[in-house]
Amino acid sequence: MHSNSKNPSCECDADKIESVWHIILKCFRYEVARYDLEHKIETKLEKQKIHEIMENPEKRVEFLSFAEKTFREATSRHRSMKQRPNEETPPTAPTPAPTQKP
Repeated sequence: MHSNSKNPSCECDADKIESVWHIILKCFRYEVARYDLEHKIETKLEKQKIHEIMENPEKRVEFLSFAEKTFREATSRHRSMKQRPNEETPPTAPTPAPTQKP
């Protein structure tokens, strides 16, 4: 999930590797969503409980929805980081209106 192989650290903590497990279980950027999920499925989200969650149809739907949203956000953030050097958004010039010649 990390933005490039030279810097695999997570945005939340330079000492943390941004892995799938980190995003799902630990990353504070998804803490609120994780908390909401745990209350919906009435299960603490832990690596050893993923099997139990996936066996339960209702819990599985909620978990997969959480995973899809968090990974979509993470990959979207990485795409935008790759498009802009030094993590700054370049200024955009206004597009001139097309002119018609008589």
